[in-house]
Amino acid sequence: MLTPQIINQFASSLQRRMPDIENIQIMTVDGLSLYAASDTQLTDTVSALSALLYSAASNLAGFLRAGKSPGMIICMKDFAYIITQLNAECVIGFQVSIRAGTVQTLHAVCDYIETNGGQLSVAY
Repeated sequence: MLTPQIINQFASSLQRRMPDIENIQIMTVDGLSLYAASDTQLTDTVSALSALLYSAASNLAGFLRAGKSPGMIICMKDFAYIITQLNAECVIGFQVSIRAGTVQTLHAVCDYIETNGGQLSVAY
């Protein structure tokens, strides 16, 4: 069962493994916030937008017949925001400096999720 302790442990472990990551958010695929590294008034909005953007990336990948999308990188002036799916129920979004906002960063996170994401499953 997915608990706040498991989510916190997963996010902390990812942060230790990849210290360039900032502002980790974990949300359901519907945009419900499950974890936010920085608790602001915009947490729910960012979670909902992240889930929406992941859904758009997945739909675009399907339309282009590219298979399953590993995620999306949104580049801003000074940072990038990366979104990828943790499992069937959860999406993760996080911020990195623009120099670290690369496809390799996305793949490194996807590899970490593949190895450690099994503990993140929602029980209904």
